[in-house]
Amino acid sequence: MPEISEEEARGRLEDTVKDVNWITHFLGNETKQRDFLEVYRGLHAQLHEGDRLEIELGLYSYPARDALEIPTAGFKIVLHSKDGKKERVYSRDATGGIGLGNLLYRS
Repeated sequence: MPEISEEEARGRLEDTVKDVNWITHFLGNETKQRDFLEVYRGLHAQLHEGDRLEIELGLYSYPARDALEIPTAGFKIVLHSKDGKKERVYSRDATGGIGLGNLLYRS
């Protein structure tokens, strides 16, 4: 079999990653996915003019049996305010969610 160039190997890897459904793979069942999206929609409805929300993906792993590591991801909802401040308001991974619940702005 002929050798593959580093560029072609990288291209194949990137193409493979593009095909991954991150939400299904790392948030699990449809209920968890729907919960995350409902929180996002609820927070979005509270946005002040000039502010915006962004969903960020963070990949990490945690130790498992026999010195293996299990890859996973966390999804964060980040508030970008018009004055340039950035604050994580909610995050969720396969094990659960943390944040201010359905409240976007603190009093």
